[in-house]
Amino acid sequence: MKKDLIRSKREQKGYTQEELAELAGCARQTINLIEAGNYSNPTFKALFKYL
Repeated sequence: MKKDLIRSKREQKGYTQEELAELAGCARQTINLIEAGNYSNPTFKALFKYL
C-alpha cells in the first residue's frame, strides 16, 4: 500500500515525519494520517518528490 511505501521510504532516507512535512509543505499531522492510512489527497505526489 502507498502508506507503507511512504513510511518505508521516509525511514530509509532518515527523515522524521516533521522533516518530510517541511519538505513537502504540509503539516506533520498530515504525514501521520497518510502513514496511518487515514488520508488521501494530492499531497501523496508532493511526498514522492522528496522520497
